[in-house]
Amino acid sequence: MKKLLFGLCSVAYLSACAMSPRVPYQVNSTPPGAQIYVNHVSMGIAPIQIELACDKVWRCPGGAPCGWDLDDYEYEVTAYPPEDNSGPSQTKRVNACQLKDPSGYIYFNLDLGAVESRQRIDVNVNQNDKTTSLDDTIRTLKR
Repeated sequence: MKKLLFGLCSVAYLSACAMSPRVPYQVNSTPPGAQIYVNHVSMGIAPIQIELACDKVWRCPGGAPCGWDLDDYEYEVTAYPPEDNSGPSQTKRVNACQLKDPSGYIYFNLDLGAVESRQRIDVNVNQNDKTTSLDDTIRTLKR
């Protein structure tokens, strides 16, 4: 009977250690009303409060003593603009274990619009070529 009781207490103790503390994050967007997803699962409409887990992991690095360590898992938090805004979505990576403040804050500015790509210019600068002046090189780079 004592062994069974000890076994049950051990399981309860270990399961308590394995529980992940939940870290609250306030998620806001401009404009308000963005659809918020965490790891591709809908969480609701911004502004909204979400909770992310900060897991503990049992690690035994080679030759070092074993112990609990905080996980380095990153959540993918994505904001999709409201239906009346055709702008692009935004995604941020969040590690709940790295939060220094007791409550986190994630902000998405969806009014920025799409990012346009620029044409890449390859400039070969030859130190021995005396025909190209520094001013010519700077003008080329600015284009």
